Amino acid sequence: MGPYQFVFIACMTGAPSECREVAGPIFGASVSRTECLFEAPKIIEAWSIRNPERKVLRWQCVPRSSARL
Repeated sequence: MGPYQFVFIACMTGAPSECREVAGPIFGASVSRTECLFEAPKIIEAWSIRNPERKVLRWQCVPRSSARL
């Protein structure tokens, strides 16, 4: 069980080599990895709408202690 956090890599659409890691919210200890995997795409989609200059390349849900891609 959690806490889990999702992290993703987002790159500039006009400059694909300019990327950064973005940390999503930390889900509570009662949230499973499966629930994180289910919820993360919704949050990433909302982030993408607010940041149209960036493209999300990959993401994953990880235990909070190892939240690195």
